[in-house]
Amino acid sequence: MASTWEPALVERMADVIRTQMRAVGAHQSLAPVLDVVRDPRWGRVEETFGEDPHLVARLGTAYVQGLQGEDFQTGIMATGKHFVGYGVTRAV
Repeated sequence: MASTWEPALVERMADVIRTQMRAVGAHQSLAPVLDVVRDPRWGRVEETFGEDPHLVARLGTAYVQGLQGEDFQTGIMATGKHFVGYGVTRAV
């Protein structure tokens, strides 16, 4: 997703996810991962929007907007994860 640099596309994708989740009765998503990758050795790099803080913020916002939709009656609660240093590694 991050390689597209297209927040509108990410929002549309999350909107489809929201529709599918609501169809099976889900009300909360444990996404998006909002961590900024600083070390490619970290085992969860593929879950993130990459290493650019601006890109992570823009795509993360778009993902949340797509999941939550226009109102609480049809939206999914988005749970932003891991955004306070979770992916920070320190070599010793």
